[in-house]
Amino acid sequence: MEKNAQKYILELEYIHELAKLVLQSSCPEEVKRGLSQIVKFYDTTNFQLSFSMPYFRARKCTSSTGYASTSDIYIPPPKYTDAGRLNEAGKPVLYLCLSMATALSEIKATDGDYVQIGLYEPKDKKLRLGLIGEKIGSIKQSGAYLPIEKSEHYRKLIDNLNAKDPKLAMAYLYSDGFLNEVLTDPSADSKNYLHSRALTNLIINKEPFLDGIMYHSLAHSGGMNIALPFESAQKNIGLGSTFVIKVNKKYKYGLFDYEVVSKGNVCSKSNSVTWEKTNEY
Repeated sequence: MEKNAQKYILELEYIHELAKLVLQSSCPEEVKRGLSQIVKFYDTTNFQLSFSMPYFRARKCTSSTGYASTSDIYIPPPKYTDAGRLNEAGKPVLYLCLSMATALSEIKATDGDYVQIGLYEPKDKKLRLGLIGEKIGSIKQSGAYLPIEKSEHYRKLIDNLNAKDPKLAMAYLYSDGFLNEVLTDPSADSKNYLHSRALTNLIINKEPFLDGIMYHSLAHSGGMNIALPFESAQKNIGLGSTFVIKVNKKYKYGLFDYEVVSKGNVCSKSNSVTWEKTNEY
């Protein structure tokens, strides 16, 4: 291990070999053990998300009238919760997106689908999120979701590490790239999300002050998702409004032609939604 700026960085070849072992393993304990070695020396980027838009959640429905209860577009009950990319079975997580295009892409919306969209907003404070994979983005001048001062901090840090030893800089970036690969593995479902679930648990346990984790979307290039554990979602997020769209046509690159066909009136006291058709439909 090397020490720089009071931080320890695992040696590059060690991380490389450990990463290969983790990815090849299907043993939960072995995966957890390997990931914990990397996470122990990894600084999770965290920040309060300043976002003027609401967060989006989408669910397909059967007609222009959406679901009658707000719970139908919220977190599923524990008994109906299967293991997901960032959650264990029986431990629901609220998955949200930063754009409607990402939300539609995530549920594989296509021509003719009716989709209910929920718009969620923070209740009392900005969300503090952990973000993996944007350190490399900062170096490439593409860390679009980081505050400017965070991106600049990482660029200066990498410059300093490069000046001391280029392998230090590569080791620092390698762990960020590898952990991002674990979270966004396109074949993770075939492994029951073993690796990404283990990584999420390690991060949350190490950084208990985080409200959730922000990660790159596989379904929509450039899109971002947010995962909020049940308790955090209940405390920090509320459904602001909801409506149903009809997808007229899905295009490539996450582009959708759609129309709003009905709008929901949310009653927070009864957690119910009443629907009215729009003039356009």
